[in-house]
Amino acid sequence: MIVWINGTHGAGKTTTGALVQPLIPDSRVFDAEKVGETLMDITPGLPETDNFQHLPPWRPLVVETARRVLDYTGGTLIMPMTVLVEAY
Repeated sequence: MIVWINGTHGAGKTTTGALVQPLIPDSRVFDAEKVGETLMDITPGLPETDNFQHLPPWRPLVVETARRVLDYTGGTLIMPMTVLVEAY
C-alpha cells in the first residue's frame, strides 16, 4: 500500500508523514523528491527545467523505486510529495 500525502509547498507533508509513520505498522517514509534531486544532480545537466517533475524520467523512476522498495520490504510506503500537475 502507498499512502500519498499531497499538498502545497510548506503545508506540512513531511511532518505529517513522520507523525503518521509510527501509527501504521510496517511502514516507511519515502520522499519522492529525493529522486528529483538525484536527476537534478546529473552532470552535465539534463535539459533545463524549473521543476524536476517535468523531467520525463522522474515519474517512472518514482513508481519503479516505490515498487521495488515495497517488493523488498512489504508493508506500507508513506510518500509526502507535492504533485501539482494532475496528469502526473
